[in-house]
Amino acid sequence: MRKFYVMALAILGLFVLTACENGGSSRPVPLTTPLTDGLTLDVPYEGMSFINDGIGIVTLDLCIDGDTTRFREGSQSFSVRYLGINTPESTGRIEPWGRAASTFVCEILERAETIVIEADPNRDRIDSTGNRYLGYVWADGRLLNLEIIENAFSRAIGWGTLKYGPIMFEADAATAPTGRHIHGQTDPNYDYDQLDEEVTIAEIVQNPEDYMGRYLTIQGIISRTEAGHPWIQDGEYGIYLYRGFTFTTRLAEGNEVRIQKLQLTYFPTDSPALQLTNLMQHNIELISTDNVVEPLLLQVDELGMIHVGRLVSFENLTLKSSVSGNEFTVLAEDAFGNEIQIRKNVRSAVTFEPGLLVQGTRINITGPIHNHYGRLQLVITLHDDVEILD
Repeated sequence: MRKFYVMALAILGLFVLTACENGGSSRPVPLTTPLTDGLTLDVPYEGMSFINDGIGIVTLDLCIDGDTTRFREGSQSFSVRYLGINTPESTGRIEPWGRAASTFVCEILERAETIVIEADPNRDRIDSTGNRYLGYVWADGRLLNLEIIENAFSRAIGWGTLKYGPIMFEADAATAPTGRHIHGQTDPNYDYDQLDEEVTIAEIVQNPEDYMGRYLTIQGIISRTEAGHPWIQDGEYGIYLYRGFTFTTRLAEGNEVRIQKLQLTYFPTDSPALQLTNLMQHNIELISTDNVVEPLLLQVDELGMIHVGRLVSFENLTLKSSVSGNEFTVLAEDAFGNEIQIRKNVRSAVTFEPGLLVQGTRINITGPIHNHYGRLQLVITLHDDVEILD
């Protein structure tokens, strides 16, 4: 019965496409999700842990892109790469339908009341990088991996040995003839001409929606880096640059560079944090070295969205709690009780001796400003950017 259903949909899709080629209606074929609608989770998960048992309830932590999401189980946050799919890119580089796929997934997860992750009994729990779990994501009882395929945001990938591989293949075979999204439809928000536009960082930051989906050329000085990912500043404005898997010494602190073919995006998808992506080494021109970006000295109550991406300094702050571990977020306050978040990410090479940053410690601090879901944070990237006063 299922094979007959797939064949019928394929014939219908070919008929529709033929009609369009012969002057028929050009309206997009509606996308439906009958396979997702009819599939149910057949494994108990109440009281189980995904990390320990291979299935369990989680909460959304961070939308990343169309096939990777950060979830939280208890106090632990971890990334999950969706099995059986591969959506277009929307982080390190941007591809047609990448942003749309990312938005589609994020909106479903944000609305979901119950999210369950299930591991595949035939696959390793963790991917080849050692940094991401592999799994099936069920949002309110619907297999999101499968729904992504039925909404034409991914083909079925590596499905042969997967638990849900056969039904994913059926979904792919039924969806491809519609010609929707990745199967041949033009993405209205993607710049297919790939023509560069030379802009200033100020123009990008002040009017980001004007530059979404376009290829950009910028110039500026690297003010700080974190695990090779730089902040680049031009005058009073700065922005974060996600380098993806491009490794180059041209993005060292103090280098003035001109970079072509960049694209602007929000990361995470559902946040107001801007970043530039699509970095390729051959598009980086080194102009000069050993430049110094002087931080802007601010009072805490002067800090605003205009400073996101810019290198700033604060003096005579007091830590409101002690910090520990290789990753932390801590509040500090000035003499008037104004507070700012200070963030040290796990990928940063900066380390502090235990007991050095304790509650009540007074500090001067420098770092780039990051917008974390509307809350401004100063990011620690250099050990010497933190000066202990007592």
